[in-house]
Amino acid sequence: MIERVWKKIISQSYWRLAWIIILVFLATIFLYLKVVPSGQIIYSRSWPRGLSSGQGFIYDFKPGERLDISDPNRLKMIGDPLYFSLFTPRSFDRAEVTVRYREHLSSATPIVELGVLKNKLTGAYELQPLENRWLDWLSQDWFKLEQVEGEEERLLFLQNKDNYQTVEEFLVDLQNKKLKSCLGGPTTCLAVYNYPWTASYSLPTDTAVSPLHITQPFRGSHQFYVYLPVGPWRFFLELVDLNLDKAPDPVIVTVSDNQGQSSSEELFDDNPLPASGRSENKELAISGQAQTAGLYKVQIKASDDIVVSSLSSPSDKLSFINKFWPVSESAENLKLYTDSSYLQIKTFNPASLGPVVFGDDTFTIDETYRQFNLFRSGGGKISLSNEDLVLETNGVFALSQESIINPQPNKVDRFFRPKSDTTYIIARYQAPEEKGGIKESRAVLDLTGADREEGRYQFLLSIPGLGVDTPGSWLEIEEISVRLEGRTLWQKIKSWIRK
Repeated sequence: MIERVWKKIISQSYWRLAWIIILVFLATIFLYLKVVPSGQIIYSRSWPRGLSSGQGFIYDFKPGERLDISDPNRLKMIGDPLYFSLFTPRSFDRAEVTVRYREHLSSATPIVELGVLKNKLTGAYELQPLENRWLDWLSQDWFKLEQVEGEEERLLFLQNKDNYQTVEEFLVDLQNKKLKSCLGGPTTCLAVYNYPWTASYSLPTDTAVSPLHITQPFRGSHQFYVYLPVGPWRFFLELVDLNLDKAPDPVIVTVSDNQGQSSSEELFDDNPLPASGRSENKELAISGQAQTAGLYKVQIKASDDIVVSSLSSPSDKLSFINKFWPVSESAENLKLYTDSSYLQIKTFNPASLGPVVFGDDTFTIDETYRQFNLFRSGGGKISLSNEDLVLETNGVFALSQESIINPQPNKVDRFFRPKSDTTYIIARYQAPEEKGGIKESRAVLDLTGADREEGRYQFLLSIPGLGVDTPGSWLEIEEISVRLEGRTLWQKIKSWIRK
């Protein structure tokens, strides 16, 4: 009797112990997956693998028309860009994304980049390179030097003449604006990729500036360079909120100098649930003091629901950076100027279709939602016969030839062509590794301040020009792996205690 009771107690103890072990095991898994106490975790998805490929965390590849769905077990990208989501149980500070892929691309699409959404309002993504075949090609023919910066970045320096023996020697001359075999200054002989350009910009001392009032409306986020003399400055914007999407439409204007100092003003939307299509007129002003004469950068962050109906600037030396989106009937017969040899144009409005004159050539925009790539001969004058056209380039736009200012050197983008005076290229870039026809490349992204909604980070893969100029080209993705880093559980507890 006693022996049976004793065996029963032992048996129950084993069961309790087994349940305790199971509960501890499940709690540990929950803690690891939900809290991630170490601050580090890896999510991956590969094709084809089925359920073991982590598809619950890396998912929602869209839009569908940019995918070849003939084989559901493979991910083939045929259009640009392609978006996907990453679900995480908590926020992180850094993402190291590794992409393994087979590349079936033409020379018209030499760039592959990866980005994370930083601002949902403006749709701004922070992009990092996965592949730049222009740099890979030139690395085989030009003199090549590399320098490792920290644990994450590699500085690539190419020169078509063996003028510099070290990267440090070149950077010193670049800082002093005295490059060898470069009589016109660094911007005339240098091309850059994924490299911050902070060189100062100055106009001749006898150059006078006058106030400028732009009455040509333009839509959505824009940024522009403006040259300001020493003294007070003030920008005044008249705005129209179109209220097409019934969502709040705040506007933020930031003015920054070459030293990183900035002033900012925000116009909050005090009517967050407006009637659809009922527009509202608004105003925003920002002012400050220029301690030194030089080039300033102004950023207007706004949704596409916002139209800047007029802009008053203290200086007429003003050029829009990369993009200009003129709207309203006054855009008809609009004359613009650019320092770039190519132009990208698209429209969402059928009424905007028609001819565009770029340089000495006339082009026809005959399809909505399609990006047209125009290459000019002759000067950089643009003549528009219709409104509501989104103009983009790797240079600047200005309303007069005299207003063009651009402190940036040439960029090694998809339209890059080495000019006769292009002597140097500097880039933060590491070429992908290739084995058995599969390329592997890594991008490090800063997630602090990145948009995260309902536990999701939004990423994109970008191959500029894919699906527009290159029918029959694609990128087949073998695997996407994301290594996330953030604060540990102990670091979070310490921050809570300090608060």
